[in-house]
Amino acid sequence: MSFRNADGALFGFVEPSDQVATLNISTGAAGLVGSNSVSGSGNGIAFNSGDTLYHANEFDLHTVNQATGDSMAVVSLDFANAFFDAGFLAPRVSGLDFRPGDEVLFASVINDDSDSFIATIDLMTGDLAYLSGGATASKVDALAFMPMRISEPGTLAILGLGLAAIGFTRRRRAP
Repeated sequence: MSFRNADGALFGFVEPSDQVATLNISTGAAGLVGSNSVSGSGNGIAFNSGDTLYHANEFDLHTVNQATGDSMAVVSLDFANAFFDAGFLAPRVSGLDFRPGDEVLFASVINDDSDSFIATIDLMTGDLAYLSGGATASKVDALAFMPMRISEPGTLAILGLGLAAIGFTRRRRAP
């Protein structure tokens, strides 16, 4: 699942029908967007900061048409170096999310319905690089980053600057 930045709409990928849906965050009701031309396992989705919706499974990284649900392959995923060498038999992406600030795409990769690993996906080459440290919890199916906090000046700081500006202005006008 992933929230679209522009309006906060929550999108999800529905299995086993391979459909894209929006989810009502108050009721949990799903509104089907449309059938996806991609079949397979895993099916992580994520919006980047520009609101492009990405989908990944065990074969490819796709972009998803948010009006129809259909997908277009962007790049084939290359699990070879990172996962087959680690003994993975059938790796697939089960969760995706872009890290705020630098747009690095992270993935939860599951192996034969058992161990899960966290990896990054290179959007240009499709290479997956798993983070060292071994497996995470079993069957991780989603990823989410906390939104970046934008620091705002405190109310007292703004008030203080305003009062200083008024004092400076009055001082300049005084004979």
